[in-house]
Amino acid sequence: MTDLTGDDMKLYKLTDAKGQTYNETQWGPGVEHTASGKGALCTAGWLHAYVDPLLAVFLDPAHGNFIPYHHAQLWEAEGDVRLDDVGLKVGCTRLMTVRTIPLPVVTDEQRIAFAIRCALKVFHGLAWVVWAEGWLSGEDCSAGSASVAWEHANADRSIDAARAGLYAAWSVVYSPHVCDHSANAAVHAAHVKPLDLISIAKGAMK
Repeated sequence: MTDLTGDDMKLYKLTDAKGQTYNETQWGPGVEHTASGKGALCTAGWLHAYVDPLLAVFLDPAHGNFIPYHHAQLWEAEGDVRLDDVGLKVGCTRLMTVRTIPLPVVTDEQRIAFAIRCALKVFHGLAWVVWAEGWLSGEDCSAGSASVAWEHANADRSIDAARAGLYAAWSVVYSPHVCDHSANAAVHAAHVKPLDLISIAKGAMK
């Protein structure tokens, strides 16, 4: 897996419509913040960013959740990356937002495809795989078939990989929560083994 750490790396940052993140931390053109780099990634010791715009959009529901509720802005940024969360996001000790760029437009179907493609890398339950491949090919995209696939994955939920399959199927069954479930599928899959999440995201957009 590619090493995502380094100095002065090109990154991407999501904020709300005011250019703020949690605790009203203000970002803007040329605005730089620093952090100690101490503690776990999801603490005040780190500044969070993404290495690709598509990952920012696909994974935001599992992280900041800016897009559904805050009319998010996506910023091109640069920073010193010191911590990598298995390719999902990175932790910086210095981060500067440079300019806003358009948010990639991602449909619910593309979010589901991203979830399934991630889960297929780690979960190999036969019945679930048949469903997943059928959904991706367009052969069967019904909620009923997804519900059956969810039951198969749920039966194996003690296995970490099965949780990725479970959330991928949920993203079809519980369509009002596509964003949340598809992001969770990717998170669980990435924590099972290293994934090329950028390539998977680009494949889901086709």
